[in-house]
Amino acid sequence: MASNPRIEDLRKRLEREPGSRLFAQLAEELRKDGDLEEAIRVSREGLQKHPAYPSARMTLGRALLDTGDLVAARIEFETVLKGAPDNILASRFLGECLEGLGDLAGARDRFKATLAMAPGDKVVTAHLQDVYEFIQRRSDWKKIEKIVDKTMYNLNLREDCIIS
Repeated sequence: MASNPRIEDLRKRLEREPGSRLFAQLAEELRKDGDLEEAIRVSREGLQKHPAYPSARMTLGRALLDTGDLVAARIEFETVLKGAPDNILASRFLGECLEGLGDLAGARDRFKATLAMAPGDKVVTAHLQDVYEFIQRRSDWKKIEKIVDKTMYNLNLREDCIIS
């Protein structure tokens, strides 16, 4: 990756002030620059010193979400929401984690809660529609599976009754 002067400046400042919260800015810049693994490392290291820093947890959660580690990302967004239940982004990203993990009921509820905080949010509305459509398709497939299972059972009964 190309050298980002903002990242280099933050690294130098953090070296001079290792106990500061500058790690969160550095991690966010790394995330934006696409260096997700380094953003995760910097976030986790800084959160050891500042465990209650919500913006650092958001950055960590977003980097984890972007890498596909939905379980770990979910934990970060839930932690943010415990301290700030009205955090719209944490709520939305938690919904995305739940959706990706297959917890459609949880995702639906989370997206509805997010829309209550941000009525008309187009991204959340689209996610909610996707979840409803997926739930409907799953319901339709379950009905089809029952019909197929019943048909196969009936065919097996007839075949068993045929005398050769």
